[in-house]
Order: sequence, then structure tokens, then C-alpha cells
Amino acid sequence: FTTVNLRKNKLEGNIPDKFYSSASTQTLDFGFNRLTGKLPRSLKNCSHLKFLSVDHNRINDSFPLWLKTLPNLKVLTLRANRFHGPISPPDNQGPLAFPELRILEIADNRFTGSLPRNYFANWSATSLKMNDEEEGLYMGDY
Repeated sequence: FTTVNLRKNKLEGNIPDKFYSSASTQTLDFGFNRLTGKLPRSLKNCSHLKFLSVDHNRINDSFPLWLKTLPNLKVLTLRANRFHGPISPPDNQGPLAFPELRILEIADNRFTGSLPRNYFANWSATSLKMNDEEEGLYMGDY
């Protein structure tokens, strides 16, 4: 499958940690369910993945820095979950590295810390929206 769309169902529990490198999946949408637990670390095996949305669930995890290994990821939507902690790399060293990211939605979570502009130096994101009250920060062309 290149697209898996499970959006707006009544799915509960953890997302299975069963993503393999041989998969050609480009789109995964788990939005608007009742999913809990952590994001499966095996998602980093999905090298063709361009779109990942887990918005409006109950996922309880830290910011998935490990997804930066996905060379084609363009859209990452974590909005309205229970993500927590800092978004920055460990020890605030260097920029975050999501080379193809265009859209990042992280509003309505429990992230902490600061976000210096140099974290986004390598991004070509069109916009970055961190909460419901503020306008998206324009970052460049889509």
C-alpha cells in the first residue's frame, strides 16, 4: 500500500510496532482516533514516507527526533495529543534535521523549553504552527 488512511474511526490502543523497510508506504494517517502509547519506532523504517499524521489521539511520547532519518517526510502532524518534553536535540546541539519537511503541526501538546531559530536552519518548511493562538510562522516557499 502507498496510502493507509485510518482517520476518524474509533481505533483504540497502541499503533503496532510493525513497520518494515520493504514497505512502499508514502502516507499514514491515524488522525482522530483514540490511540495511546508511543509512536512506533519502526516508523523510521518507512523510507518512502512523505505524510505522517497522528493528530487528535492520546499518544503519550516525547518529540520524535528519530523521524529525522526519513529522507522524504514532508508533513508531520502531531497536533492534539500528549506529546511532552523538549523539541530540541539533546544538549541543544545543532539544528533539527528534517530536510524535506514542509508542514509541522505540534499545537495542543505538552512540549517545553525554547525553540531558537537555528534549530530550523536546515528546514524548508512553509509554516510552523505551535499553538492555536498564534499565526503560523512563515518559513519559505512550499
